[in-house]
Formats: sequence, structure tokens, C-alpha cells
Amino acid sequence: MLIGSSNEIPEEGDGLEAIFDRLAIKHHVGYIADKANRGKMMQEHARRTTYGAQNNFIKTTISLKELVFINSVMQMVTVDASVYNSLTSCLHLLDKESIHFSDRKLNWCIDIVRAQALLSGRMTAISDDIIALVYTLWENWGDVPKVREILLKSINPLRSKIESELASMKELAREAQDIVDGNFKDPSGTEVTDPAAKMSYMLERTKKAESISVKVQQSLAAASKQGTDVAQYTNELTAIKAKMQEFILQAASVGVGNPSQSSGQAF
Repeated sequence: MLIGSSNEIPEEGDGLEAIFDRLAIKHHVGYIADKANRGKMMQEHARRTTYGAQNNFIKTTISLKELVFINSVMQMVTVDASVYNSLTSCLHLLDKESIHFSDRKLNWCIDIVRAQALLSGRMTAISDDIIALVYTLWENWGDVPKVREILLKSINPLRSKIESELASMKELAREAQDIVDGNFKDPSGTEVTDPAAKMSYMLERTKKAESISVKVQQSLAAASKQGTDVAQYTNELTAIKAKMQEFILQAASVGVGNPSQSSGQAF
């Protein structure tokens, strides 16, 4: 196993494309944005650098012997015929979007799909495991959303629909946050300062979120019947609904508008 990091992605013509292609799974890591996690990072730094704390470093939790064993078990995972058909269709769609990949990478795809099946507690890889390739089948980081969209639509359209609906709810929640923070602008780009207008926009986004929430719950029920694990999506939905409710209460408490106008009962 080789793990590496870089501050930049090689540009075409750098002569590093072949090395970059040999990294099977690549992920972009940005700066820590969450306020709580920033605090945890600084606390952990203080703990590790405190005099006498040299032995408190987090130790490796998996040994090389264990990695070799897991790899040998992964090689026993069988690949259902549907996986090859679905993967071929996905690759064709990606190729049409000018997202290309080497033969070397294509062969690795099967091993990654097998590993995903094993991590999911199965000894047979199925089409749903193809989603693990989202961080393999890209050339430019900006391609990742398109790669994920194509993979999901090909292997599990219902799951793709759920993610799209949740994304819409997250955008509404972001706009609600802007209203509470006083950073919201109307469609013309003018900053909204009138309390009544702010509450009107807040209620509009709440109602839209409520409507989408109903659709998400219906999709989750259908996906669950198909055998799809929807726990993560259910948790996301619950978190978004809680956020929307929180924003409504914050808006009312700071005098954004008349709290009696709130219709956030579904949340």
C-alpha cells in the first residue's frame, strides 16, 4: 500500500501524469471548515505538544499483517456478471463526457469494487459497489460531481434521486442560514433588510423544504424495499429538518418577522 499527498495536481505536460495515474484512489482534502472540528484540532495539537505527552500519540490501529490478510480475503470476493455490464455502461457515459482513464486504472476498478463489497460485509460484489469508484474515475477534481452523478444514475437511479433531493434541501437550508445571518439577497441581488420580507423568504424556503422532505421520505421507503441501505440518507434528512426548524426559531427570536406566521410544523 502506498499513501501519498501533494499540494497540487500535476498539469498536462509536467511529465508526472503517469505517476498520478498510478494512484488508484485520489481525494481532495481542504482546510477544516467546521468550527467544532477546528477547536478539536487545536486541542489535539496542544495535547500532543504538552511536555511529557510524547507517548500519547495516536497509534496505528491496523498492522501490515492484517492488511495482507484483508487483501487475500478481498481476492476471494466474486464479481456478479451485472457489475461488468453496469461498469461498462458507466465507462461509456464517462467517455462521452471526455472523462478518460487508462487500462491500468480500469483493471484496478474491479479490485476496488471487490473491496467495497467486503467492507459492506459481502463476499459477492454487486452493481451498487461501483459507487466506490467515484474517487478513482476522475482526471480533474471538478469532474467528481459529474462522475458521481453518472455512476449513481447508471447503477441506482432511485439513490441518485434521493441525493439530488437532499442537495436541494441543503441549498434551502443554506439560504435560510443566510437570512438569519443577515447575508441574504433577493433575486435582483439586493440585500434584504426588512424583517417582514426576511420572514417571507424564510417561510417560502421552509415550505419548499417541507415539500421536498415528503418526496425524500417516499424515495427512502422505496429504496429500502429494494434493499438499499438508507440509514445515511435518513440521518441527513433528519439533520436538515432540524436545521430548518432551528433557523425558523432563530429568525423569530431576533425579530426577523412575526413568529406566529411560521408554518414549520412538518419540521
